[in-house]
Amino acid sequence: MKITISQEDLQTMALFEKMAKTTVVDYFKSDDELNFVVECRNLSDVIGPQGKRINEIKSRFGHNIKVFKYSPEIKEFTENVLPVPLKTFELSEKQGKKTVMISVEQKDKSLAIGREGKTIKNASALLKRVFGVDEVRLL
Repeated sequence: MKITISQEDLQTMALFEKMAKTTVVDYFKSDDELNFVVECRNLSDVIGPQGKRINEIKSRFGHNIKVFKYSPEIKEFTENVLPVPLKTFELSEKQGKKTVMISVEQKDKSLAIGREGKTIKNASALLKRVFGVDEVRLL
């Protein structure tokens, strides 16, 4: 999948990198949220003590900020973009179409889906952008 990044997106990424002191791998805006995929050892470095750094960033951009830790391994990245542990993970590729099938504990399913499907939609968008996944199925 070819990703086009606008000049405005590049400026947003550069400012976030400067404020968060990290490297942005990918970024996209969804509704009222800015979603950043970053390279870092620990997300707490990006968030800062008592959330100070991320709150300053949030205030500067005037939007909710979501930060996801990048991993070159698709399973680990999927675990990083969902707020609940995965029970199962399967990646299949048929006729050039990549599909990720995941399951979570029943008690965690609503968290994995999110309000109006927002969490799973964002996870799908990130997996598509970073790994070229065509479909994410929550079983």
